[in-house]
Amino acid sequence: MGKENRKLVILGIDGMDFRLTQKWISEGKLRNLEKIINKGEFLPLISSNPSQSPVAWASLATGADPGKHGIFDFIKIERKNYVPFLSIHNLKKSFFSLNPRYERIIEEKTFWEKLSERNKRVRILKWPCTFPPFKVNGEFLSGFGVPDIKGGLGRYTLYASFDFNPENKRGDFIKIEFKNKKTKTHIKGPFKQTLQGRKEISIEFELILNEDEIIILINNKKIILRKKNWSEWVEFEFKIGGIKYKGIGKFYLISIKPEFKLYLSPINLSPLNEVLNLTFPKDYSKRLFNKYGDFSTLGMSEDVNALNDGIFEDEDFLSMVDFLFEEKRKMFLGETPANDYSVYAFVFETLDRVQHMFWNRNENIIESYYMKFDELVGELLNVIEDYELIIISDHGFGSLDKYVDLNAFLRDKGYLVLKGKEKSPPLFKNVDFKKTKAFACGFTSIYLNKKGREGKGILNEEEYLKEKENLKNILKNLDDNGRKVIKEVYDTSNIYTQKNSKNMPDLIIGFEEGYRTEWESVIGGVGKDVIKENKNKWKGDHIFDPSFVPGVFISSFKTGEKEIKAENFSEIILDYLK
Repeated sequence: MGKENRKLVILGIDGMDFRLTQKWISEGKLRNLEKIINKGEFLPLISSNPSQSPVAWASLATGADPGKHGIFDFIKIERKNYVPFLSIHNLKKSFFSLNPRYERIIEEKTFWEKLSERNKRVRILKWPCTFPPFKVNGEFLSGFGVPDIKGGLGRYTLYASFDFNPENKRGDFIKIEFKNKKTKTHIKGPFKQTLQGRKEISIEFELILNEDEIIILINNKKIILRKKNWSEWVEFEFKIGGIKYKGIGKFYLISIKPEFKLYLSPINLSPLNEVLNLTFPKDYSKRLFNKYGDFSTLGMSEDVNALNDGIFEDEDFLSMVDFLFEEKRKMFLGETPANDYSVYAFVFETLDRVQHMFWNRNENIIESYYMKFDELVGELLNVIEDYELIIISDHGFGSLDKYVDLNAFLRDKGYLVLKGKEKSPPLFKNVDFKKTKAFACGFTSIYLNKKGREGKGILNEEEYLKEKENLKNILKNLDDNGRKVIKEVYDTSNIYTQKNSKNMPDLIIGFEEGYRTEWESVIGGVGKDVIKENKNKWKGDHIFDPSFVPGVFISSFKTGEKEIKAENFSEIILDYLK
């Protein structure tokens, strides 16, 4: 095929691990991938540093390191007031205003923008960290980073007939009581601003209990659910002033006896919502709806929190994974464009979620999803004739054995000072920043408290440089009963371009496989112990030193490369399509 006519399909599979793929190909279990590799290439992909999905997918899209594209971690901090917030979307005007406004978070040009400038047509669906949608010569559907109806990452709701302790849970609990087998309850929606503060908008609905099913009466519709069954997408409309916030969610009946448990998924923004554009052009969302019906728009659709919190059993979670995979499969195959497009890209996050929850618990389940993707590739090969194929992942996976409370470690070493207490809840509530030299925020980020940069900075330039070197050595010596915890501590002034230094951490932690930052420490908590056993179902992870978690690069053509770095991928695409 001549260079001027080259076309590519890019299938992104978040979390696809190089070693597992290699193993199951050698065992003859991934025949379609093997077919592609036999005429093309199969190479390890070296993830970004750190090996976090927002960072890696931004590097894959731009060919830039975090110092250029501006994403360093899932979490970043407002340096003047020490407030942590999500880095996967950039809210500039309140979600609950009459005109909420988001701005792009990737601060470098992407390969799809560069191709659009060359007048090449592109269709990019569900690429992470792309909300709001990019303007391209073609179509665009935003991926990971799209908020829920409340402007967050999404919270499930459990309706139950028993008392439930919601402490440390990442969902909402509503207790219900049936009288004559009937009850009324409500769905929690977005907030509106009042003179008395924020007020939650809700929608009332009715439940009628039968022997082996539940009837849900909502929006003049009747939904009948049996145990372990999902509803179709249900549309909800919340009104704030003259604005209609349209959302969609799914009910799932976990049990009727001995205890009633009904789950409601996080409420996604409807593809037809009138508040925020999810696609470019704007009407592409409606076209997708007309073709496929309602579909999940939330960045993190597979509800790992419900499984981690004990709301779901494994089978419940997997049933959710399966209906979401099928929904995406239909869209992926159905949106494969005609021959006048140069690039069609689609990213699945299914495998990432499954490996987080079943690593070291059930390898057969993980294997079955690798085989699902192999089958998907086989289906794709039947519908693309003039396109070459690239399969890419952002990172691989490893075992998460223990959590590390970096802020507790900094406290013990005298770098972080608390206000007369041993511990602090998240958001640095008890941290005395007038005496603190360094703190951790995010999964791998360490910040020094520098004068003129942080709101209550105490270190001058000379002290800053000295303490940064000291802290690197102290962190590298952290051990767990003789077992090394940190492989490397990276100075960002040495490893990154300095274009976006205003949001840049000072140090990046490259953990040994098996260790990762503890959840509350990520958002500014300080616990008692530095090392904690991982007792969660979340047994797999990838936020280790990038050398431990290679992703995959599979292509149906030769590139001549020996390995692919996340920062090289964009250049490969642009060179191929010159």
